Amino acid sequence: MGKAQKIKAAKEAKKKKEESKIAKEEYIAKMKKKGATLPKGFIKDAKANTGH
Repeated sequence: MGKAQKIKAAKEAKKKKEESKIAKEEYIAKMKKKGATLPKGFIKDAKANTGH
């Protein structure tokens, strides 16, 4: 793989990561609006629920 191809691949990966982050944030907003319970990975600063 040439240098130009590596640079292009890195840019594509970065773009996909940013798009994924935006989609995740939109999903979180949509589900919060519905009142759905989100998994721990979707909630910022979430801690494990240990109060069983």
